Amino acid sequence: MSNPRLTKLFTYASAGLYTLLKAFEYAVDTERSEMEFSVEVFRLKELHLTDGDLRWLVCKEFAVHGIETTVPAHKQRQFILDDSLVFNKRSCLALTLSGYHETLDASLSSYDKPVDTIVTGDDPNKSQVTQEHSESKKILSFGTYQNIVPERSSESLKQMIPSWHSERRELYWNGTLIKRYKVPSPNQETVLTVFEEENWPVRIDDPLPLRDGVVPKRRLQDTIKSLNRNQRNSLIKFRGDGSGEGVMWEGLCPEMYPENNIL
Repeated sequence: MSNPRLTKLFTYASAGLYTLLKAFEYAVDTERSEMEFSVEVFRLKELHLTDGDLRWLVCKEFAVHGIETTVPAHKQRQFILDDSLVFNKRSCLALTLSGYHETLDASLSSYDKPVDTIVTGDDPNKSQVTQEHSESKKILSFGTYQNIVPERSSESLKQMIPSWHSERRELYWNGTLIKRYKVPSPNQETVLTVFEEENWPVRIDDPLPLRDGVVPKRRLQDTIKSLNRNQRNSLIKFRGDGSGEGVMWEGLCPEMYPENNIL
């Protein structure tokens, strides 16, 4: 059953939600981070999503909020992920994996409604909204709705998250070995195990237990550095969340980050 609030959003902001869906699918198709195809908040607001709508998506972890820091010298878009609900002119949003599924389900629930029932009231922009909704449906009918039926579609989404095999102490992504631990590494393995148990969210709280004489933030920072070190294939980057109390991960483009140190 689709999320009722998301389904309701499609009655007045379908163009914005379809734009987020399409951006996520582009990221999957090109095997890039969802943030590289994230949509500017000002653009989503032009497509009738309100600040409240966007904040709700972030709070429900259906979307990720990032502040773009890209400069002309960069070869790919750069972001600082931001858990806050304060948006500025450089704010961008991208659907999470769960957000994609939820939004897609909601779109299916509203898809068969006649276009002229989507917009209600005496809105002076009614004709514009109706046209955007119609065009969005047309675009999606040739893309998403044809691609959600085959099994390979769900498989391609699974490829967007890593896989930690604790019994073998091996980290994979889409069948590619990223890192293998020949000796136990308790701190790193604890972080990877929690990510795996929680289905690889963008961020997790520091999972390492408190110990006397150990500074938690410094230990977490050292663990993150170790997670990034000696990867057989550099497809994942771990980093702190800026508070010293959480760990985040992101996928890297294989073409720009070739194989590095062999364990």
